Amino acid sequence: MEFTPGMRELTERCKLLYSDAESVIHRWGHIMRTARGAVWFVNLSGGSERDQQLAYVAGILHDGVRPVTEETCHAHASAEWALILLEAYSEFSDEETQSICQAIQDHRMPAVWKSPVHQSVFLSDKILEHMGAYLDFRAPVWAGELSHTDLHGLEPVEAVICYYRNASRKFCAGNFPDFVHDLVEYQTHWNRVFLDALTTHEPWAVDMAEYLFSAGSKKKDFDWILASFSPHGPQQEKWSSEMNAYITGKKFRHFQEVLSSS
Repeated sequence: MEFTPGMRELTERCKLLYSDAESVIHRWGHIMRTARGAVWFVNLSGGSERDQQLAYVAGILHDGVRPVTEETCHAHASAEWALILLEAYSEFSDEETQSICQAIQDHRMPAVWKSPVHQSVFLSDKILEHMGAYLDFRAPVWAGELSHTDLHGLEPVEAVICYYRNASRKFCAGNFPDFVHDLVEYQTHWNRVFLDALTTHEPWAVDMAEYLFSAGSKKKDFDWILASFSPHGPQQEKWSSEMNAYITGKKFRHFQEVLSSS
């Protein structure tokens, strides 16, 4: 996919914008990975190169307004913000701008999908960023961030389990198009195993959750947390290896194989 001048400029603007986002798990690393995944899903769905470009722009703008608490819908707020921002970029037609903003607006919950671009950010954000071994690192950090607000007063493991139970609706395969069913199953298997290990107090999972929760509660940089994590024992090593393969962009070939085998 070729980067247009507008895409390059928006990328640089977004790097600055998200560098000090209120939530550490919603900074540039998350944004970049979501955009990368959105492009991949558009390609998987047979979209054109222009569709991929629009999905990329939607991906980097999808959390433009993202407070820690969800007092107002961040997806709608981000779509409204993106609509104003894109007025300065004449390379995007009115129809393309609406397509970008619709993908942003509908990235939180399932919708009646109208196009590969429309569903791209939702699929990337939910299947890749809110599932898989990577989520088992992200969720405890997020629970740590929320320990000052929504999850205040809960012990670390209790808070992480609470997060998973509240977020379980995202793991329902019925929320996703049929063509990604096997990938959803692959990703959520990691989360089911991790959650079971937490609820039965298996040391590897408890230690991992407590360490990540503590880092999140202290608002440490999320990419630094991931890069500096030192696994202990075979289970943590397995999770860490899978997480690192995803964040470095090395999992897509395997994801494709998972989908091709169905």
